[in-house]
Amino acid sequence: MKNIPCNIQNFMIKCWKQNKYIVKTYFFYFIFLFIICCDRSDDIGLNIQPNSDRIILSSYSDTSMFNLSCLKEDSVKTDEVTTNMLGSYLDPLFGSVKSNIALQYRLSSIITSSFGDNVIADSVILLLPYVGYYGDTSQNINIEVFNLGEDIFIDSSYYSNTNFSSSDILYSGSENVRPNKTVYATGDTLPPHLRIRLDNVFFEQNLLNTDISNLSSNDNFIQHFKGLLIKPSSAAGINSSILYFNLLSEFSKIEVYYKNDSINSMSNGENIKYELVSNLSSARINTFELESNLDTVSFLGVQSMGGYKLKLEFQDIAIIDSLLQGKSINQAILTFYKDESVNALSIGQESLYPPHTQISLVRIGENNNIYFLDDYFRGTNYFGGTYNEVDNTYSFNVSIYLQDLLSGKYLNQGLYVLPIGSSVNSNRTLFSPKVDLQIVYTEI
Repeated sequence: MKNIPCNIQNFMIKCWKQNKYIVKTYFFYFIFLFIICCDRSDDIGLNIQPNSDRIILSSYSDTSMFNLSCLKEDSVKTDEVTTNMLGSYLDPLFGSVKSNIALQYRLSSIITSSFGDNVIADSVILLLPYVGYYGDTSQNINIEVFNLGEDIFIDSSYYSNTNFSSSDILYSGSENVRPNKTVYATGDTLPPHLRIRLDNVFFEQNLLNTDISNLSSNDNFIQHFKGLLIKPSSAAGINSSILYFNLLSEFSKIEVYYKNDSINSMSNGENIKYELVSNLSSARINTFELESNLDTVSFLGVQSMGGYKLKLEFQDIAIIDSLLQGKSINQAILTFYKDESVNALSIGQESLYPPHTQISLVRIGENNNIYFLDDYFRGTNYFGGTYNEVDNTYSFNVSIYLQDLLSGKYLNQGLYVLPIGSSVNSNRTLFSPKVDLQIVYTEI
């Protein structure tokens, strides 16, 4: 009997020598399964807990539990954003929606001598490179372009409700909207962009024939030519979309084609081109014009551009506290439902004016200050807020917040539902009055 362990040991050594590859393969496979099984420890058991270990509170069945209301949002910061927006549309619920652009241009090269004798502008083209849109782009957009009437600064802060003065009108008209179509111009194939012909005389006077001192540096030039104010036509109902532009693109510029005596004497007589550019040194500002006195009793909604937000209030947090006596919260999911009623769908025209792809949830503190939930810092995969197209919902994991609220760490002052990227998109989302809070717990 004493020789049995040795025999087993010899057998195992022999198997190892003859089947190293197989043994190693199963060994690493075992380690891999072990790691997978140990991952996502916070979620273990959550998907297999019985319904008796869940509490589901719904505004439909517990009308006194939640209160939803729609409130006007404050202005949002809109200088030097990644996307600039231009256009307007008339929303049946949110009313008139407009977006303007104030934009500074700089010299593509410093001018040390004049543009020549008897200089005339042949054409002046404003290029605005597309990066997206919101609304119905099958309709033309009506635009007005003005000479900006005041200084704007790259190092200053500007907000969506800023009003800029203007002087000369450089363009007023209607343009086709083709955000996905390449442009063929001057013998080249260019990325999709909007092309607008500006007033020749203005640029003859303020660029081609201006005093050379105004062109000796960019600082001098932006004092002389402050930039453009680009606006949709005054009546929002004329337009049906808001266009998104990348004003840091190399194709964001003003092309000035001109001739002078020297060119006219040449046999081909071709124009010369000079460019004014917008770049990282250029001030770029969105300003928005929205309805401010809507009757929000009849609908619940969130609107970007400093429009409207949703407020959720827990009417009686003591009820939740009593339901959780002797229980430990494992997970708490708060779910908001997009309004799917026939009326809402016809108003929203979902294919043209889709809801937000993602929204955020913040807590309200003293003096109406807002703060990120601690759950937010766990990341999007944990926190949520992304639109679920299958069941038309937005869900948030508020497990930490709910525990802190019940413990008295935070006052019960409610939560705000806010759009993400409010300065760079024009989405709006209508919500149903339904709100669910699902709590998964463990008895203690």
